[in-house]
Amino acid sequence: EEIRGVEYHTRLVNLRRVVLAGDAGGRLDVAPSLLEIGSANGAAALGVRTGALEVDHFADFVAIDLNHIALAGWTPDTLAALITLSAPASMVSDVWVHGERRVEAGRHADSQAARRAFEATCKRILQ
Repeated sequence: EEIRGVEYHTRLVNLRRVVLAGDAGGRLDVAPSLLEIGSANGAAALGVRTGALEVDHFADFVAIDLNHIALAGWTPDTLAALITLSAPASMVSDVWVHGERRVEAGRHADSQAARRAFEATCKRILQ
């Protein structure tokens, strides 16, 4: 959503579309720029060593469910655009933070504990 917002905001400021697009084999493509903004540039803005799968960087990355309905009909040429411009967060199947899998098959490792803590808090509030 955040990198999608960058594209939309840039459109409004410039009163035109595909402002962030680069040449992709004779056609304009905004997805590579948005992926760079959301990964390497985002990491640099935060001052953290992530945003790329490189030596000396934290292994922070996501896996995409290529069978998600929002990606129906994807091709290698369209996948990045679908991910950056239209796919929902539910297409992310797994998440690794510092090399540790925190979300697997759409479920956070601590979701059960978080739910119990939330329910206990709600009960205390309602008493």
